[in-house]
Amino acid sequence: MNTKDDYGRTALMVAATVGHIEVVRFLVIDCGVDVNTKDNFGGTALMMAATKAHIDVVRFLVIGCGADVNTKDNSGGTALMKAARSGQIDVVQFLVNDCGADVNTMDTNGKTALMQAAEGGQIEVVRFLVNDCGADVNTKDNDGGTALMMAVTGGHIEVVRFLVSDCPANVSAKNENGYSATRFAADHGYYAIVIHQLYSTVRSRVG
Repeated sequence: MNTKDDYGRTALMVAATVGHIEVVRFLVIDCGVDVNTKDNFGGTALMMAATKAHIDVVRFLVIGCGADVNTKDNSGGTALMKAARSGQIDVVQFLVNDCGADVNTMDTNGKTALMQAAEGGQIEVVRFLVNDCGADVNTKDNDGGTALMMAVTGGHIEVVRFLVSDCPANVSAKNENGYSATRFAADHGYYAIVIHQLYSTVRSRVG
């Protein structure tokens, strides 16, 4: 049952990915499969279930089997980061509120769960991580990038609006290359929309 395919994936990982909870239970309870086994990329069954929003599988692996919620893959990613990026709010809330997942941990590029959510345009997750978990909106990754810059790059206006008006994010922050959120907006073709949002918000702050 611990046999792996060419990518290092086990039957448990496949079952977790597609959300087959009964198969997952059978493999773990009856066959004794190790829930913390990693594939060639460092991924675990928990990470795969978290990415796909299979909350019942996630709960079972963590609460029933003791899967490590803070374990990292080869890129430093965690189950929380993967759920955050794909917008799986129920999984994110469970991992943080019930399992104590670390919202401030960074991957090998220095990105946090908040950055992953902002980059993916996942406003509900962004709001939760900031409002309920106190995630720092101005934290920078290894290249000096912020959650705001990542949201701007993806053209995620709702996330931009929240980070600037409700947090507030530093709109003047620059990365290692001297680029600010406004520069990213220009480079990615979102200049008019994003600049309007950024500066209308700034004006409302000082006005």
